[in-house]
Amino acid sequence: MLILAPTDRLNALREQLKNYAITGGQTPEAAVSAAGSLSAVDVILMFEGVSGNIDHMLTISRQNLRLERAAKLIVAKASKVATPYAQSALNDLSITVTDATDEAGLNAAIEDARKRAGGLPMDEKMATSYALRSAELLQRLAISKGQVFDLLVAQSAVMAALDDARPEIAHAGANALGLLNSREAQAALATKAIDDKTPDEFKIILLKDLSVHAKFYGNMIDQGLIESLGKLAETAANLDVKSAAAEALGALNLRSEQIKALIVNQAR
Repeated sequence: MLILAPTDRLNALREQLKNYAITGGQTPEAAVSAAGSLSAVDVILMFEGVSGNIDHMLTISRQNLRLERAAKLIVAKASKVATPYAQSALNDLSITVTDATDEAGLNAAIEDARKRAGGLPMDEKMATSYALRSAELLQRLAISKGQVFDLLVAQSAVMAALDDARPEIAHAGANALGLLNSREAQAALATKAIDDKTPDEFKIILLKDLSVHAKFYGNMIDQGLIESLGKLAETAANLDVKSAAAEALGALNLRSEQIKALIVNQAR
């Protein structure tokens, strides 16, 4: 939480609002500078008649990527209805006005402001839903050759999704990687597929997405992964895994030297 208030008021508020990570400053510029010490800012707390230049703080927050989506909670000097910021709150969901000053009232107002601005933490069900929608959108964008976005900025997050404990997220991540034009994406699919700890059901999904990737973008993986895929195709106990691994090898359209090395390796 970012608080626009003099130092003595800031220290007093730290005692009242113990459930929040707090920093702040007496001026908007000082407060914004202090915000760098927080991993994120979801509430900006200001006091009418005490905080210096609330209007300037609101302007700065709209121009700052870290602060623009934060809830702005203004504690009115007298009545929350009489303050000029009441009209602003009617037109802007990110602004909430309260006249509460006691500990319980302030804490409740903060949570109301976060809820109003859409800043309350997501539960696991909602987080999963958003992650799946994001993966689906990424796939659609990757398929659409006419789009101009650099999809590779999402690659590291999608690769990390392969290790997600939620199977549906891991599967969606694999599907998205299968459409990203990068060597790292293809290698990530192959590496996860040959991992002994990967469940067979997921191995099949990974191998099929690897096949899709290879058909779109060609063979991008090194000989070590080729040999591991060959071993999987030869020795996997699950017939569906063996079939998917063989399909992936076929889609990779191995070069003559890769085929030769694969045959030599299997003959040992």
